Amino acid sequence: MGVDIYGNNENHEDGNYFRANWWGWRPILAVCDYVIEANDLHLSTDCWDSNEGGGLTSQEDCTKLATCIDTFLDQIDEEHETVYANFGFWKYTNIDNKTPPIDVMNKLNQQYPIGTLLYRPIALDDDIGNGEEDTVHPDHLVDVPHIQEFSLFLKHCGGFAIW
Repeated sequence: MGVDIYGNNENHEDGNYFRANWWGWRPILAVCDYVIEANDLHLSTDCWDSNEGGGLTSQEDCTKLATCIDTFLDQIDEEHETVYANFGFWKYTNIDNKTPPIDVMNKLNQQYPIGTLLYRPIALDDDIGNGEEDTVHPDHLVDVPHIQEFSLFLKHCGGFAIW
């Protein structure tokens, strides 16, 4: 399950199709929302969180978004190849599929509100952690190369629809 994004430019390999699962798409969408607001792009991401055909209709808008995404990615430290988006649920970094207790997640969500983008796991301090584990991260994450792939798609798609 995820998103299939079809570009209007069927003749360009990089702008024809982009795919992401929901766990990866939500952070990409959060990056888009962030750069749209930060750069006052006046673009709407309505319906980008569903398979209802939302998207952008012009290459000009797609190019603007891609340029802002690239600038955003340039600011990320090279040693960090992952973008995490907080949607309220956290995992311990060093233990597969183990989640912190709800009181720890609530404290983390107060410190890092829903929608916060992070670039590295968070070290738990004594006020938040329970002493069992030392680092956590939001459960929605995407590798930087996948975001770069979406930016490349945007540069050549001629507009797109999310299905």
